[in-house]
Amino acid sequence: MEGDRFISRLMLSSCNLSALLAEGVTCFAKGMQEYEEVTKKKDKMKASMAAMKKEVEGFSKKEEAWVKKVGELTRRHEIEMNDLKKSFEADKLKVKADREALDVQKKAFDEEKEGLKALVAQATGDK
Repeated sequence: MEGDRFISRLMLSSCNLSALLAEGVTCFAKGMQEYEEVTKKKDKMKASMAAMKKEVEGFSKKEEAWVKKVGELTRRHEIEMNDLKKSFEADKLKVKADREALDVQKKAFDEEKEGLKALVAQATGDK
């Protein structure tokens, strides 16, 4: 034990405690200053991240609205295309029916024309 006391006294006498205390206070102050700077940077980053999150949420809402609008327009387009296809098919059938009716009328006209020619030939041949 006496050896420990002797070593303690030797250390205390060789160390300048007042200089160590001032150096420790300076080191502590420097560490606190660095901590404050890091805290400020951290707060700025949090604020920046919060702003970015709000911006991302805004973009997300806009994207959802666009997806909904595109889906609605796609659905309307499909309905219109189906209506146009049905209308086109109906018009195609009508044209086909009109052509058939025109062919029947043309045949009837040709028959009537031939009949009139025959009557004209008969009438001119009789005179």
